[in-house]
Amino acid sequence: MVLTLVSGIEISVRTNFDDINDLVLRIQQHWDKNDIQCLLDRYRPLMLKIKGRVYNVYTKRIFDIDEDIKDCFLKLVYEFDSSKGIYFSQYIEQKLWH
Repeated sequence: MVLTLVSGIEISVRTNFDDINDLVLRIQQHWDKNDIQCLLDRYRPLMLKIKGRVYNVYTKRIFDIDEDIKDCFLKLVYEFDSSKGIYFSQYIEQKLWH
């Protein structure tokens, strides 16, 4: 991802995948509300893409779509196994898109 500063300078912003895996592990162990919200905020753009993808074929209200996506996301957080050698970011995108 590229971030453009007010001055017009573009800088590359990288997400540390190990930090995200650590956050997911903490959530699995303690189910902390703040950690969950942090992860949901981080993946909000992905969830919005999925919402847009299913909106045309989904018969429920928008609120229900949001809740369904969030529930599915949290279920996948619980099921994630970092010992399989995949980063959470790869895992969640693969699972939510297919």
